[in-house]
Amino acid sequence: MRFPSYYTYSGDFPNIDPETFRLRIDGLVEHPVELTLAQLRSLHQTHERRVFTCVTGWSVPNVLWTGVPPQRLLELVGAPAEATHLIFHSADGIY
Repeated sequence: MRFPSYYTYSGDFPNIDPETFRLRIDGLVEHPVELTLAQLRSLHQTHERRVFTCVTGWSVPNVLWTGVPPQRLLELVGAPAEATHLIFHSADGIY
């Protein structure tokens, strides 16, 4: 999957196979799920422009974000109030 315009830290955009992609959400949730790319795309998508700010101090203005809002995913899996942190792994393996 490639997009026409993107910002990358690594200088490359990971090649994601739409047939094998899975987003797993588990841990302290009521309903752990593993979503295919098609299932993820079927959820309500939002489009926003925001400033991307890295924890190391650099930022990129006017970044277009498209996708399912994290709050919607947390609602989907039934994340309780005591779940206060997320751990994610990026497709490029850097994060």
